[in-house]
Amino acid sequence: MRSLLDSGLLRSMAAGLAAFIVYGSWAYYINLSYGFEIGIRAGLVQGSYSLALTLSTTLLMEYLLTSFRSVKGQTVLTILITLVITFEPPMQFTGCSVLRKSS
Repeated sequence: MRSLLDSGLLRSMAAGLAAFIVYGSWAYYINLSYGFEIGIRAGLVQGSYSLALTLSTTLLMEYLLTSFRSVKGQTVLTILITLVITFEPPMQFTGCSVLRKSS
């Protein structure tokens, strides 16, 4: 029987939940001076965003680590691929005719 710590999904879910609690609580606390409802809304939005980002990133890393199990330097490769995917600059639409100023 596998240990619970061996489950990549469980580790990712725990990290996502921790991110939700920490960042959601922080957003609630910071925005509480604007009122209870604003504080709750800010906490839920920030917590949800943090959960989604953390969960998706850790699931990607778990998948890559498993995929590169037999590759030398699997950890470095996993980190580099995750960084490229996560921090890829957004597409530029400067060539799109819809966004061009008409002269």
